[in-house]
Amino acid sequence: MRTKLRSATRLLKDIRTEQGMSAQEVADASGVHRNTIYRIESGRWSASVVVFERILDALGYELDVMKKGSQ
Repeated sequence: MRTKLRSATRLLKDIRTEQGMSAQEVADASGVHRNTIYRIESGRWSASVVVFERILDALGYELDVMKKGSQ
């Protein structure tokens, strides 16, 4: 489980940096404190689904849950 958490949090950082956004810009757009953004990206904080969705929304993405094995 820890490996999946790290990859999900790493994904947030990768998206943010690809878009050229600072953690402060994402924090302002999502309403999540900048330090929390850094903690989530480094894997030191387990974000709730609500917080994760708010950050993804600020980055222009949405969370989509699919059944295993479906495409």
